[in-house]
Amino acid sequence: MARDLLTALEPAPVPAPVLASATGLPLWRVRASLRELAGQDLVAASGPLSPGDDAPHVLTETGRQVLDLSRALDGEE
Repeated sequence: MARDLLTALEPAPVPAPVLASATGLPLWRVRASLRELAGQDLVAASGPLSPGDDAPHVLTETGRQVLDLSRALDGEE
């Protein structure tokens, strides 16, 4: 699931509701995963967050490296 979210964030900032639609995951699950991924410095909000806000998120440099490594381990480019 984390890889699906990281992949969906790769081309451009995406808000949680759009990620939920793109991945087929419940919105609450996407929000929780984004918080966890942000805590690991893999994603970051692209703007200020307020409670209940669904600001778009982007990959961090660490997130891009982890995604690239995951793809390499799976034999993808």
